[in-house]
Amino acid sequence: MKNILENNKTMWVLSIAVALLLWMYVISDQNPPTSDNINGIPVEFINQESLEEKGLVISHIEDQFVDIRVFGRRTQLYRINRDAIRVEADLSRLNTKGTHFLPYVIYGIPDDVEISRKNPEAIELTLDQIITQERDVKINIIGKPAQGMAALSYIVNPSKVTLEGAETLLDTVRDVVATIDITNAREEINQTLSLKAIDKEGNEVEGVTITPKTVDVTIPIGATKTIGVSPKITGGVPEGYVITKIEANPSEIRIGATSSQINDISSISTETISVDGQRASFEKKVRLILPEGVEVINSEAAVLVKITIEPYTTREIQQSTFDVINLGNDFIVQENRVEEPIKIILKGLKKDLDNLEVERLIPYVDATGLQEGQHQLPLNLDLQEGILLEAIEPKKVTVHIVRKDG
Repeated sequence: MKNILENNKTMWVLSIAVALLLWMYVISDQNPPTSDNINGIPVEFINQESLEEKGLVISHIEDQFVDIRVFGRRTQLYRINRDAIRVEADLSRLNTKGTHFLPYVIYGIPDDVEISRKNPEAIELTLDQIITQERDVKINIIGKPAQGMAALSYIVNPSKVTLEGAETLLDTVRDVVATIDITNAREEINQTLSLKAIDKEGNEVEGVTITPKTVDVTIPIGATKTIGVSPKITGGVPEGYVITKIEANPSEIRIGATSSQINDISSISTETISVDGQRASFEKKVRLILPEGVEVINSEAAVLVKITIEPYTTREIQQSTFDVINLGNDFIVQENRVEEPIKIILKGLKKDLDNLEVERLIPYVDATGLQEGQHQLPLNLDLQEGILLEAIEPKKVTVHIVRKDG
């Protein structure tokens, strides 16, 4: 009996051992340890309000993802609910601007499953300081008004707005703009427009808060007219110099106005330009003096005025004879030659003096009402515009008038 019991006990131990071996075989063969990849788990940032309280903001906000590799029994990995896996990164850990590597926590992985690899090991974030800036509002006008009309200076309210955002973002903002279409407009336009911040390429800068978000815009539409520019000159150049040309560039401008006064305007004057003491040509940019309510269209309300100043020079010529004019029909001049040549000194611009036709510059005396006898008469000389008589010698000549025979 005792042997039987001992044999049964031995068999029982053997059975347990065999069962354990069989279980270990099944586990290792049918449910072996294995690995699996879980990719693209989105990162959830928590406590973002803590950054705002510290005056910080995430630069270049982008969706962040984490890839992990898990290790465990096949059945354990199979039971993982991938939709329940979460990755959290706590922003309250960060206190300063700059680049940080923020650790994260993974939820939803069973305790009996090991995370053997994480990519990335930490979330790289760059924090920037939140700042505010005041900017002027610019209106981008597209389209053209009706024929013969033009858009005049617009009114925008408010004219300035406040930008808030990351310092690096605000540094990329070139303008704050609103766009309005004036195609075929004939009368004043009033609209409320949304604003956007744009960079130097004209692309919208995201992540910038504009306060207020809209502005009220008024664009007057007026009639147009092309007129000449009249430079206004004051003073005088020194003796021996002369202004030879005054040019405005542009010489004509296009103006616009909402009132009928535009019909009464024939030219636009510039602000005054003094030539006192000037001995050489010069240029000066000057403002246009516009009547109230009148604007220059599509150009600056200024022109470049060029004033050409040249020195006078002299030229001496000589003539051996002179003419007698207005002599009575009953008389003749016995002789109209002189013993010494008549010396004539002329003053003018060099180019004008060089082009003189000397043979046609004949001095003359006026014999109006004279009778017979010898007369001392002053010499005269007719000159073209721009040529002055500096001196003539002799100033007078003797003229012998006699009555005609028979």
